[in-house]
Amino acid sequence: MGALVIEWIVGILTVFAFLLGLFSAIIKWGQDDDLEEYYHDTVVKTVTKPGYLPEPKAEVPREIIVDTGQKVSPIRTYLKKKIAWIRGKKVPPVILVFGHYSEEERKAFLIEKAFASSVESQLLDLDFIESLIHYLAYRCVYENEEIEEKVRIIIRKYFEASKHRHCLIRLDSLEFSEKVIMNPPPVSRPLLTNVVLPMVREKEKRLIQNGTIIPEMERWKSLFMIIVKCMCSKKCLVIFVGFRDDPEYFDMLENGIKNFHHTGMHVIVTARGPNIKKMDRIIEACYLLEPSKPEEERLMACCESNYVIGFWEFSDEVRYTPCHWAIFSKIDSSFGTS
Repeated sequence: MGALVIEWIVGILTVFAFLLGLFSAIIKWGQDDDLEEYYHDTVVKTVTKPGYLPEPKAEVPREIIVDTGQKVSPIRTYLKKKIAWIRGKKVPPVILVFGHYSEEERKAFLIEKAFASSVESQLLDLDFIESLIHYLAYRCVYENEEIEEKVRIIIRKYFEASKHRHCLIRLDSLEFSEKVIMNPPPVSRPLLTNVVLPMVREKEKRLIQNGTIIPEMERWKSLFMIIVKCMCSKKCLVIFVGFRDDPEYFDMLENGIKNFHHTGMHVIVTARGPNIKKMDRIIEACYLLEPSKPEEERLMACCESNYVIGFWEFSDEVRYTPCHWAIFSKIDSSFGTS
């Protein structure tokens, strides 16, 4: 009789534990559902507002599957994927959100994840990319009332602790950019979205398409990170080729290269659309003029040029525009000519 009672008690406790676990799983599933709803209704709406995503605008996933690392998470993730597949919809990406995060930390994490998809790069250091994600999220949430104050505070702390925050603030400042650009174009844009990100993205596309080996990728990464740091220190000059007469650009390029006497200087010449031919003509003419000068005055001889070619779309344009960037560096730099 006593053994039967014990079996009953064990059975009741087992059923109770199962129900308790099921109830706990339902609650956790509900919390994950809430995070997915927050991402869809608030994060995507906020992040995709004009001006927040770097151009060209990366596709931010509209739907996600949240995985908080609980025991039941694999089952939930499998069911979510299966349901999406059965309904003929694109299977949402799975975002791992650590279960020990507070609710506000989870929301802040999802906001930064939305930006991360638009700034991935093999030609920028990981700590710079991380700082860029923190910066974009920080700039975005403080200009949108939809984001809760506690979430804003967390994102601000992330940004304040990031390694390259001061550099990014400078690169995204129109006032600072005008100090680096020798001839500001009619449409003012900061260096971050007008020079840095376009060059890096387009060069990365070309390198990947050509099956470039890792050492070559690393050399380009080294060059771009040097340029970023030089820009922040005003040791990199930018020349936009536009509608001025060729002699004016000759002088700008010559004056820029003269600054190579200062340690670590770089000059970037850039043009887009119909001005590309003009830019190439100016650079070629500069090289052709060099032999006519005395040896001690030959400026182009002391530098090497590396070209970046690609397409770039700006918010005020309706289509992609071909762009060229020519990077002039000291000939004795460790980066080989490509």
